Amino acid sequence: MARKLSAEKELDDMTECSICTEVFIDPRVLPCIHTFCLKCLLNYGKDRQPGDDMPCPLCRKEFTIPDDGLSGIQKNFFMEKLLRVRELSVGEEASRVLCDVCSNVEASTNEISKRATMYCVQCQQNYCEECSRYHTRIKAAAGHVQVEIGKHVKKEEIALKLPATCDIQKVKRSKYFVRNVNWQYA
Repeated sequence: MARKLSAEKELDDMTECSICTEVFIDPRVLPCIHTFCLKCLLNYGKDRQPGDDMPCPLCRKEFTIPDDGLSGIQKNFFMEKLLRVRELSVGEEASRVLCDVCSNVEASTNEISKRATMYCVQCQQNYCEECSRYHTRIKAAAGHVQVEIGKHVKKEEIALKLPATCDIQKVKRSKYFVRNVNWQYA
């Protein structure tokens, strides 16, 4: 099991751009064999023109920008294959995740648990489609963020959907406000 986890971690590290620290999107390989997302290279070399020399963002070895610009840098087909392997690995892993609600209920009845398809960020629980729909109908969980299991979602996308404060902070803030208001009128 430990070997499998380290292999998955290694695959994650290999398929991550060192500029944006996300999974490669349109990976391009420089002559020094370092690979980066095309959008990262375009942003890194935004002031450069075709024919200019530019250093590798990682090792600083100079290379000449192709005649058709940074978009003309060779695609890394090997990395694209690794990305497909990673997707299959994530999909395979996701198919083994069970619904946290169903698995607790069905453990006592010896029935087969349903596969989870969604993950609630606030509750930190996995839900099958039926439990996920029910979870969103609960008034207390109406604003919870659920993400599809096995789908690569950027941390920033989740952060944008999350409320600015948690319920505990809201309660503390309201107690503080009430205490200060009462003090002013006492």
